[in-house]
Amino acid sequence: MSQPQRKPALLAAAGLAIILLLVLSAVSAAARPQSGIDASILGDAARSDDDRYRDRGFKPLEIYAFFGIADGMIIGDLMPSRGYHTRLISGIVGSEGKLIAILSTSAGDESRTARGRQRLLDGIGESVPDNLEIVADLAAVPADSLDLVLTVRNYHDLGGHQARLDVLPDILRVIKPGGTFAVIDAYTDKPEERDESVHRINDELAQSEITSAGFEFVAASDLLVNADDTYDFDGRERAGVRGATQDAPIHRYFIHRWVHKYRKPVQ
Repeated sequence: MSQPQRKPALLAAAGLAIILLLVLSAVSAAARPQSGIDASILGDAARSDDDRYRDRGFKPLEIYAFFGIADGMIIGDLMPSRGYHTRLISGIVGSEGKLIAILSTSAGDESRTARGRQRLLDGIGESVPDNLEIVADLAAVPADSLDLVLTVRNYHDLGGHQARLDVLPDILRVIKPGGTFAVIDAYTDKPEERDESVHRINDELAQSEITSAGFEFVAASDLLVNADDTYDFDGRERAGVRGATQDAPIHRYFIHRWVHKYRKPVQ
């Protein structure tokens, strides 16, 4: 075949390859969660370098989109620690929404509450969001008042099996009918009970407990799965920076975490 005859065939083949590539790219993009959340919240000058590093492992825009967090919502951040989620979510819900930082599940002594409040404020920094309210515990939150309650890396800290079951009705009480309970924790392949030696809990165990309390399971996300995690080191570790597991192979921001979305039934 002469060169002039081969050229159109080559061009046609190249065109088909480009079309195929575009189609595959479109399918791949459609399969990824589209956040619809203004990414500028990640650039807030008040956020620390550690917060920005944590973004890489937590994927906040995709995670919050999975849970359905949006402008105007009233969100409870349960056991917020130093306020990583508090600041980000307060920016998403905006002036028409509200972020309630719930320091604990139950009443404690005043000194513990004061320490929790100060830890949160230290983490947030000088620029405290106008739409932020800090309360001591779940009892301070009115019934059926929150669109969503989020708790991250805290479910295993609620205590043993019965202690966790005792807390869940209090969480259910404060969420609006049809509202969301958003839960993330460090994964372990041990199904029988939380593995407190490494601060992890099995996802199926958690799901059975949460649904037994009256929540409906909606969906799970694999956004924070890490196939390199071996589940046998402390989920709080910073890859040798601190703690008993000095040789932790993965920084705590990148370990395998399960992500569950539950709904309070509409009465």
